[in-house]
Amino acid sequence: MAVIALKGPKDGDSQSEAKNAVPTLFTLYSDASKTHKIYTFKINKWFIFNPASTTYPILETYCNNLGYRVPIVTDYTNANGNVNNSNFLWTGGLAGQPNYFQRRIGGGLFAEWGGFSEYSDIMSPPGLTVWTSNMYYNSNNWLIRYAVSPSLGAISGTNQSLNAENGAGCVYP
Repeated sequence: MAVIALKGPKDGDSQSEAKNAVPTLFTLYSDASKTHKIYTFKINKWFIFNPASTTYPILETYCNNLGYRVPIVTDYTNANGNVNNSNFLWTGGLAGQPNYFQRRIGGGLFAEWGGFSEYSDIMSPPGLTVWTSNMYYNSNNWLIRYAVSPSLGAISGTNQSLNAENGAGCVYP
């Protein structure tokens, strides 16, 4: 069995290094002369995770300095969910899908690649939800940002007004 490791942008890269990660087509061949193609796939988006938890404003600056953006919910998951047992639902995921991802290509990073709970070298502290740029105001008029669990793709909400901290990821383009 062949193992293929893809190395892309990472925390600590400069903006010019991070921006080199453009959508890329990969073709795997079974022979050195490249006549027997066995698989082709394209990575359309590249993610960089800051290994520390952070507030949303700090994350936004971090992403902007890389030339990246803060991901939206669907960059991570295809789940739908009742956020923090409130009356506010996220319904932008796969029709009929409960509050965890369904493994499928095009369903967001965690839905495509599986849960990230075992990737502590990429994302720590493990189990921490990651910020998204999607938001709403609750009944107390507090700014709530959606956050996504890397292990299940479940959606929750975090009160940005309290300077709460979540995991920090950026995406390009």
